[in-house]
Parts: sequence; structure tokens; C-alpha cells
Amino acid sequence: MTTRKKNGRSRAVDEVSGGGVPQADGPAAAVDDPDALRADIEATRSGLGDSVEALAAKADVKTGAKDAANAAARAVRRRPAPVAVVGVVVVAALGAVVLVRRRRHVSLTRRVRAAAPWRWSR
Repeated sequence: MTTRKKNGRSRAVDEVSGGGVPQADGPAAAVDDPDALRADIEATRSGLGDSVEALAAKADVKTGAKDAANAAARAVRRRPAPVAVVGVVVVAALGAVVLVRRRRHVSLTRRVRAAAPWRWSR
């Protein structure tokens, strides 16, 4: 048998099976000392509390969206010119899309009316 440390715990490792049994210098030794056990429990609770708070912060979508909006607003206030350029480009692109779609629609309507004029006459 050999001793191997894993996750801060010493384990006696059976070289054939690879299994292990906790040794007396690990957490099992703290069972004899109630104060050490209480301190270990309190440290674990504190760590779990921090983990739960971090998960709750990640799961809070509303606050995350507000933070992202505030960050974007700060960026605009710092450097408004690039944001204005992006805005102009987006508006121009949308205008181009609308213009192209109207022309296609008008062209299609004219072709349909030319193919079947009796449907459109009054």
C-alpha cells in the first residue's frame, strides 16, 4: 500500500485495485476535535453561500440586461461618434431593403397586371 494526496486528503491506495481509505491526517482526524469540525462546517457553509449568490446573480436576467444597457449607455456617452456612424449605417441599410422590396413589389404587380389585364380593368 502507498499513500497518495488527492484534493488535499491523504489516501492509502491499494496498488492492485486503485481504491483508497482516508487516513488519520485528513478530515477524519478533525472528527475528534469538535471545534475543528465546527470551523470546517462554517467554512463549507460560507463557501456554499458564496456559490449560491454567484449562481443567483448569473440567473438574474433582468439585472443582467440592465447592467448591459447601462454599459452601452456609458460607452455612447464616452464616444458618441462611432455609435452615431453605426446608427446611420443601420438606417441606410434598412432604407435600402425597403426600397428594393418596393421596387420588386411594383415590378411584380405590373407583370401580373400585364399578364391578365381583364382582372384589373374596371
